[in-house]
Amino acid sequence: MKVNSSQALLIVIALGFTSFALLDWFWIIPYGIWERSLAERFFVSSIFTVLTIILLNWLFIVREEHEWKTVKEKVYRDIQFELDCLFYEILQYIENGSMVQMRLVSENSETKSKTILSELERIKDREELELNAMQLKLLFEDKSSLDAFSTAARNLDSVEIKYWRFLPSELISCLIDFRLAIKSLELLIQSHISLEKIPILTKTAEFQEWERNYPKLIKFSFKKMIEEMYKIWKSCAENL
Repeated sequence: MKVNSSQALLIVIALGFTSFALLDWFWIIPYGIWERSLAERFFVSSIFTVLTIILLNWLFIVREEHEWKTVKEKVYRDIQFELDCLFYEILQYIENGSMVQMRLVSENSETKSKTILSELERIKDREELELNAMQLKLLFEDKSSLDAFSTAARNLDSVEIKYWRFLPSELISCLIDFRLAIKSLELLIQSHISLEKIPILTKTAEFQEWERNYPKLIKFSFKKMIEEMYKIWKSCAENL
């Protein structure tokens, strides 16, 4: 389990008391009986304080670990559910993705998880991701279609913020990359919509070049999302 700021503070305080007590014991004792008595009292008091802090820190860690055990499975299932919903959304933009959608709808919950993981792996391993031009056109024309992507990013972000102390570092890294891929897609689409509203720009050579490369950029964003979704889904499955 990762050490959070509260635990780190307790550890620093404990180390501080220990260091001060040791300095007091070795430097003040030689100077006289009165100082010796005072040093001994402070040393004993400091030792008890350090032990109390260590005990409180241990109890805090035990409580957190117990709480995590009770919600661990639900947290990973929640992450998978968000990916599940978004995967259905993404499939409509992938060529022949509707066939995969029908397969997933017809399967029971026991086999659906394995099917989603295998489909994510199959799609991410494609040399080039083919997208549905008609569905992409609707995505460009109606920005509200991006709501599913934004909602998934926000929901996963809230899960990460709440449970980051217990999630593996590799999973957190994938969640960050996944949100960046979503933001990249949103930026590309919003930029395209904004630029098309400026007629003078659409006639420039720079815009024409950007327009030719635009499909590749969109494909890259979708493929990046699929790749990170696969990593996240696999990590969740392994930790359940």
